[in-house]
Amino acid sequence: MEAIAPERSSSNLSKTPRPAGLPDFDDPPVAEVLLDVALDPLPLVRNAHLGLFWAEHLRDEFPIISDQTPLLLNEESFETNLVEQSPVQIRLEQGVPVVRQWFSSADDTRLIQIQQDRFIQNWRRRSPDATEYPRYETLRESFEQHFVTYSDFLASNDLGAPTIRQAEVTYTNQLQPDEVWQKPGDLDRVLRSWRPDFGDEGLLTDPVEDVRLGWRHTIADEVGPFARLYVSVFPVVTGGLALQLTVRGKPRDGSLKTTMAFFDMARGRIVKGFTAITTEAMHRRWRRKV
Repeated sequence: MEAIAPERSSSNLSKTPRPAGLPDFDDPPVAEVLLDVALDPLPLVRNAHLGLFWAEHLRDEFPIISDQTPLLLNEESFETNLVEQSPVQIRLEQGVPVVRQWFSSADDTRLIQIQQDRFIQNWRRRSPDATEYPRYETLRESFEQHFVTYSDFLASNDLGAPTIRQAEVTYTNQLQPDEVWQKPGDLDRVLRSWRPDFGDEGLLTDPVEDVRLGWRHTIADEVGPFARLYVSVFPVVTGGLALQLTVRGKPRDGSLKTTMAFFDMARGRIVKGFTAITTEAMHRRWRRKV
């Protein structure tokens, strides 16, 4: 993969309209959207550089800063059809380790995360009646703008150029009991793939206490497999369930242009997948338009 040259400014970033015919909802249950790129490590980047980048480029938009433990890379492999176990990763550091920096907006809904081998942008709904979801196109444009600015900063400070090795898009949806469903055993009213009776014989009659589901799909093109769609359902501490869809994989050449196209593909797969696995009753609840 090629390193990304700082060749574009924020004034000529790509604009991507919403694809025609993509399912759309007036009141989607999305609670968080994450756009994430894993990079080849940039060993020259230290904590002070991340602080300087924030002070010069992010402070006005993301005034809140905090230190977090670095994320480990869960890298997709397509050499086997078996489920890969995430390897234990050990970091050997000399001196003070480089942390993951969180740069948050004043209302805590938008977040940029940076570490030596990661660049992430999130949007989060902080309460059920909080800020309206700003939509993918807005988040995409913001990610691209800030990533180009970060690449320029690295180049101007002789810190190397970022090389993208993997990309990820995750949508987390918050499902709260409502007029359509009230308890975990009602999940058939939310997901098309759930059967509450577990067959016609009725051998399992004990009430369902909670639900945890997970499956994945391989995504391939003419060259072969390059990404996966993960779907998971799990209970959350605030009540209800989370329905999470993630597309994670390897943009073909690691360029920013190809990565943004990967994001667009992933978003399309997630939105279509979300619509395919949820019921028409929930679509009406979320006021489906398309």
